[in-house]
Amino acid sequence: MQPQVDQFVVPLFAGASILLLVVAYFTRPTPRRLVAAVAGGLAFGTLNIVWDVGAYYAGWWYYPWTDAPYAPLPFYLIQALSYGAAVTALVGWRIIRRFGTRGLVGFLVLFPIYGAIHDYGGTAAVASSGMLSTTIVFAPGLAALLADALCYETMALAALIVMRLIAGPANADRLARSPAHQLA
Repeated sequence: MQPQVDQFVVPLFAGASILLLVVAYFTRPTPRRLVAAVAGGLAFGTLNIVWDVGAYYAGWWYYPWTDAPYAPLPFYLIQALSYGAAVTALVGWRIIRRFGTRGLVGFLVLFPIYGAIHDYGGTAAVASSGMLSTTIVFAPGLAALLADALCYETMALAALIVMRLIAGPANADRLARSPAHQLA
């Protein structure tokens, strides 16, 4: 990794870990569900690498600060913890637990839209700040945008499927802690 990228790894990893802990506290997963969420997050991160390599060779996007067709590996671990385990697996699990199939469909419709906005908007914001020349360079046109959204869709599906395989359906287990109003 180049020095300008190295300086971001530790704070981003710490932030992703804290996010996972906060989301785990509020979503109240059982220990098995939390392990399943982390495994789902790892599936998310692994698929992210596959998508980045495929997108590089398809000409949809690339990382200008590395010669490899993918970002440095710590960035995928950060994605696995934050977006994969915390947001997709745990928040997605609670949405599916509460709203059932409608929640699953809504999550799988909105998450890729958010992901594409995040990537395109984040790239523009970072580029305008001058921190790095840019984080990702996207090809012009609709193909790269649709591929980016499909990337988020398949990564979310992978995380949710792995979590279900390990911990069962969303409503299969009790929550780890009772809500405060039930304790009194």
